[in-house]
Parts: sequence; structure tokens; C-alpha cells
Amino acid sequence: MRRFTLVQKIRNKIRLKGSLTLKISKKAKIVGCTVISKGSDNTLILEEGVNLRGVDIEITGDNSYLSISKNSIIGKNCYLSARDGAKLIIEENCMFSRNVKLMTSDGHPIYKDDKQITMLKI
Repeated sequence: MRRFTLVQKIRNKIRLKGSLTLKISKKAKIVGCTVISKGSDNTLILEEGVNLRGVDIEITGDNSYLSISKNSIIGKNCYLSARDGAKLIIEENCMFSRNVKLMTSDGHPIYKDDKQITMLKI
């Protein structure tokens, strides 16, 4: 497990509670972002050439996974959320404008006949 560097901690708001496997390329840029992880066995991967500025990342629950592949650029005020064991994978060379929200959950479970029906399987 790699930790956030001191510079990354200074330039970003990092809040970790539980366990997070972290794989950040030395050539990834992350500035002015908020990263929150709560739960166990969660994963965050930022590959080479990833550029994040002012992005909010939230990984909650157990076994949640968020990956941003090579040369992807995410615009300011974007929100990326992986929850409840789901995977959010952004492939290579993606470019998101400002104010985009990608979420694997709407934030609360919905039940029908005592069965949760809002869990997204990807």
C-alpha cells in the first residue's frame, strides 16, 4: 500500500477511516481535491497521466473500488463516488467537464419485499 505523499496531503483534503489500498502513479496530478474513504478493503487507483483538480472522491462501505486509468482528466467540482462494494472504473483517455457526478449508489438503499433493489452491479 502506498501512502499519500506529504505534498499531496498539503494540496488536498484527505480523510481516511478504515483500510484503503492506494495505488497512485508518480505521474498523476491531484490538486485541490477532497478524498474520503470510510470502510474496509476499499481501493483507489490513479494511473499515469491522470489529472484531477478540485475533484471530490468518496469511497465508502466495504470492498468499494474506484479506478481512473491513464491520461484521464477530470474537471473542477466533479464528484466521484464508489459505495457499498461497487466498482467505478474510468477508462483511459477520458475527459470530464466541470460539475459532473458519477455515483454507484444514490446514497440510500431502497427495499422491495425485504430485498434491497438499488445495489448496482457492474
